[in-house]
Amino acid sequence: MRSNERDGSGRTGLAEPVATRGLDHERLAALVSQAPAIVFSADKDGIVNFCRGKALSDAGVDSDEFLGHHYTRWKRITPDMVENMERAFRGESFAATLRFEGRVYSTRFAPLENAAGSNEGVVGVSTDITERVREENERREIELRHHQSQHLESLALLAEGIAHDFNDLLTAVMGNTDLALANLPGDSPLRSYLERIRKAALEGAELTDQLLIYSGQGEVQLRPLDVSGLVEESRRRLGSLLGRGAELRCELGRDLPPVAADATQIARVVSNLVANAAEALPEGGGSVIIRTGRAEVGAPGLRACAGVELAAGGYVFLEIEDNGSGIEDAARARMFDPLFTTRFPGRGLGLATVLAIVRAHGGALTVQSENGRGTRLRVLLPPTTSPSSESESAPL
Repeated sequence: MRSNERDGSGRTGLAEPVATRGLDHERLAALVSQAPAIVFSADKDGIVNFCRGKALSDAGVDSDEFLGHHYTRWKRITPDMVENMERAFRGESFAATLRFEGRVYSTRFAPLENAAGSNEGVVGVSTDITERVREENERREIELRHHQSQHLESLALLAEGIAHDFNDLLTAVMGNTDLALANLPGDSPLRSYLERIRKAALEGAELTDQLLIYSGQGEVQLRPLDVSGLVEESRRRLGSLLGRGAELRCELGRDLPPVAADATQIARVVSNLVANAAEALPEGGGSVIIRTGRAEVGAPGLRACAGVELAAGGYVFLEIEDNGSGIEDAARARMFDPLFTTRFPGRGLGLATVLAIVRAHGGALTVQSENGRGTRLRVLLPPTTSPSSESESAPL
């Protein structure tokens, strides 16, 4: 072939026979067979007449599978291959990325003409770029995780500052409300208004508590905890979070190892996950399933939500599954951001708090969801070596 020689159409032409340059066709074929690529050509009728290259044997493919056959009759032909060959036969010269047998190839297609300008078919060169693509994907994932980590750290600092300032205001509101209530007669009509103020202040305090947990400043008291026991004791309370007609089922593992956890905070995790599942259920029906059990994470470990990497080993899982509306891809990317919600304005700290609590306990969260077909959130917590007889539980 002429080296990088093209006419005005951009087509690659053939030069004089290769033998005139000191190489015969057998020697050329042998050289191409050792090249880290795949070189192929097909005649004007679409019959493959050349297919060699080390990348072919590396992929475990025999060239006889292609030689002498029309390109549309390859045993493992893909629609992308057919489309690109047809483009080349129409006279286009272009590059494309193809996937074949689990590998990724960068392939250059070009129409093949002889020195007289007559169409001889199609020629192509494929280079295996699987490792390059893998490294690029890993680099992007590391950058994404780094960006997510910085984003979460910034939000945590903001949440901590707001929580402390807001707590100061709530302290003043609740203190003065209590003083006013203490000095009012029992039958005063103003008492009901002050009680409402006090209730709102307590709800605000709960909100600031969630912000502090999210920022990593919440108090955590770790003791051996029986996760199944916690769910069992709170079963009635959890059922009340579901709407009329919805069903709560519990499939709880027995004889599970205890986890080192703050019972109150794990109870909050269960409550928030069940509440979110309930909101996704169809009107007047649906079901939520709570499961507990053992889970094995194999090497090299598990990459969970928010870029958390969980080491290989045994874990206790707590799983909430619903058959509701599912989570769209765009929402899934932001579902653990504070105040992000697809439901009601002003609500959305639930999942952000859940993630913060789980991470504070050395665990991780995984999400499986399909739009319109439900969601499964699994909390994985490391077991503790402390005696199970010390386990405690806390109702929600």
